[in-house]
Amino acid sequence: MDLSRRLILLVCGVLIAAVAVTGGVFAYGAHGALLERALADGRHVAELAARSTALVREVPRAAEELLSAQIVAQASLAAELVAMGEAARQPARVINDRLRAAADAGAIEEIVATDQRGRIVYRSRPVADVAYGADAAPSEQPFTTLLKGSTTPVVRPAQRLEAGGPVIKPAAVAGADKPRVVRVDADVTGLAELARRAGVERVIDELLASRMVEAVWLLAPDQRVLAHGAVTGIRAAGAPAPDADELAAARSASGGRKAAAVLAGPWVLAAAPVTLSNNEPFATLLVRMPAGDLDGGWRTPALVAGVVTLLLLILAVGRIAATVGGRLDEPLDRLAEAASALHVGRFNPFTLNDLCDRDDAAARAARAFRAMAVEVTQREEHLEALLQSARGEPEEEPAPEPEGAPADEEYRDGQGV
Repeated sequence: MDLSRRLILLVCGVLIAAVAVTGGVFAYGAHGALLERALADGRHVAELAARSTALVREVPRAAEELLSAQIVAQASLAAELVAMGEAARQPARVINDRLRAAADAGAIEEIVATDQRGRIVYRSRPVADVAYGADAAPSEQPFTTLLKGSTTPVVRPAQRLEAGGPVIKPAAVAGADKPRVVRVDADVTGLAELARRAGVERVIDELLASRMVEAVWLLAPDQRVLAHGAVTGIRAAGAPAPDADELAAARSASGGRKAAAVLAGPWVLAAAPVTLSNNEPFATLLVRMPAGDLDGGWRTPALVAGVVTLLLLILAVGRIAATVGGRLDEPLDRLAEAASALHVGRFNPFTLNDLCDRDDAAARAARAFRAMAVEVTQREEHLEALLQSARGEPEEEPAPEPEGAPADEEYRDGQGV
C-alpha cells in the first residue's frame, strides 16, 4: 500500500474515531442531563407538595384561631348582656329571649350563663343541665377556673358532639359583674368542611390527578403512614407502607432538612420535610414518579454519530477506490499513448522511465513494451537503411560463368554476389 492510500486511511480513521468519541461524550452528557433533570423535577414536586401540605394545615388552624377570637368576643358581649339584665332586675325569661335573639342572629348554637356556684341560670334555648362547679364533668373542668376568679377566656377544640350533628367550638369568659361562666358554643361546621376540602387528602388527590406522580405518602417522624394515595391504589387506613428504597429517601430528606431525590429503576423517589410556621418539621412527604425515557438521551447522539461514521466510511472507501482506480488506469493510459506515438513514429522511450521504475505488473508491461518498441524501431531503421541503399545503386547483370568451373565454386561465387 503506497503512502497516499495510507494517508487517506489514517485521516479517515482519525475522523471516525473523533466522531465516535464526540458522539459518546455527547450521549453520556445528554443522558446525565436527563437524569439530573428528572431528579430535579422530583425534588421540585416534593418541595411544592410539602409546602402545600404545610399550608393546608396552617390555614385551617389560623382560621380556627380567628374564629376563636370571634367566639370569645361574642361570649364577652353575652356576659355584658347578662350583667346589664341582672342590674336592671329583668326576669330570667327576658334575658333568655335576648340571648336567643343573639344566637339566632349568627352561627351560634347555644349561649349559657351560670351563677357563682356554676349552676346554669340563663340559656338561649332549652338544653340539658350542665354542671360547671365541683360536680363538673371532665370535659367541663377547664371552665371551672372562671368560677374561681380567673379572667382568662377558655377556648376548647372544635368537636362533633353526635353523629351527623354540627361541629361545635365552645368558648367561655368570666362574668362581667361577678364570677360566673358565660359560654358560647359556635357552629364551625364550615371550618371542618374547609379543613376537609383543603386538607392533606386534597393535596394528594391533586398530585395524583396531575399524572406526574404515581404514589404519595405522608410519613410521621417514626415512619408511620399518616396519609397515602396512589394512581392504582385506594387511600385507606391500612395503606401500603413504602419499601426500603422509599424509606431511605424519606430519611435522607428528613435528616437533611431539605428535599432529596434518588433514581430507583424506572422511578424517581423524592421526599421533602413538611415544616410548619415554627420551622419544626412534623412530617415528611414522599412521592414516587416515573423517571421517563432516560435512554432517549443517548439514542439520538448515538444515531447521529453512527450516521456520520457511516458517511465517513463511504467517503473513505470511495476515495480509496477512486485513487486505486486512477492509479490502475494511469499505466494503461501511458501505454496507450506510447503505442499511439509508436504508430506515428514519434515514440520516445524515455517517457516510460518513471513507469518502468515501479515494481508492479504495470511496470513489467511497460518495460516489455519499451523493449519491443526499441526493437521495432531499430528494425524499421535497419530496413529503411537497406531500402534507401537498394534504391540508390543500379542493378548489374550477372557475369557469365566460365565453363568447366566446379559446382562448389559456383556456389561460393553465387554466395559472394
